Amino acid sequence: MSRPALGTRTGLTIAVGAISTAAILVRLADAPAMSVAFWRSAGGALLLAPSAWHHVRKGRGLDRRDARLVMISGLLLGLHFALWLGSLSFTTVASSVTLVTSAPVFVAIGAAVVLGERITRRAWLGILVTSIGAIVIGFGDAGGSAPASNALLGDAMALAGAAAVAGYLVIGRGMRRRSVPTAVYASGTYGVAALALLVSVAVVGRPLWGYELGTWAALGGLVLGPQMLGHTMLNEMLERVSATTIAAVVLFEPVGSTLLAWLILGELPVTVFWIGAPMVLTGLVVVGREEASLLADGASAVP
Repeated sequence: MSRPALGTRTGLTIAVGAISTAAILVRLADAPAMSVAFWRSAGGALLLAPSAWHHVRKGRGLDRRDARLVMISGLLLGLHFALWLGSLSFTTVASSVTLVTSAPVFVAIGAAVVLGERITRRAWLGILVTSIGAIVIGFGDAGGSAPASNALLGDAMALAGAAAVAGYLVIGRGMRRRSVPTAVYASGTYGVAALALLVSVAVVGRPLWGYELGTWAALGGLVLGPQMLGHTMLNEMLERVSATTIAAVVLFEPVGSTLLAWLILGELPVTVFWIGAPMVLTGLVVVGREEASLLADGASAVP
């Protein structure tokens, strides 16, 4: 095996491993969901800011139209974080991560409506299979087997979070068409998301600090692991492998998250999950293959 091939496989393994820890770190962080979402967004924006500023100094910043789109995209990203992180308080890690991974389905639909891109028959089939799998998971969780008393609400929040991040992806695709640097787009959207979440935290009265050391460690892990090491690594890998490969690899995230939830939290999903989850993942593989170019232009998304 050549060194480039070995490096690519290693990078993909590290990235998926890092992303798979997100749900566990959220559970370990003893902080409100919106506060966790704020720190994750703010941390990502700050870490990407130097690279973004480098592009701006070279004249590769945002015009007025792109700035407006970044604001909309950031609001959608903040909504995604708030909904998905919040869902982990109501449903199992396995159900939440599997359902939020359905974002490619919403990307395909959004791209068809907003960008006029055609959805193939095979992609529609994948969307149908994924939808049925999500319904199966929802019915299984409605029995109250998840950590809290309203697992169905958690499932709905995870799905809504997938739809929100799909909007972020569709906007990102349009901006990548105009050669907006990923660091500029991602840093801007993370920053807007952080500001929106900061306002939300203030309105509902959630604390932003005063946490135990373990919570701060989990928050730092979210920024450095899933946010930067995970998705930044995947963005880097897009220069070496196809978006289809990236999409297929990312679909292993629910498997990794479920295994970690079992090992660390002692949490296993109900039996019905093992029927619905393969349907969701199978449908996503189909949609991911059909929408590979779309995923390539929006590869800077967050689970």
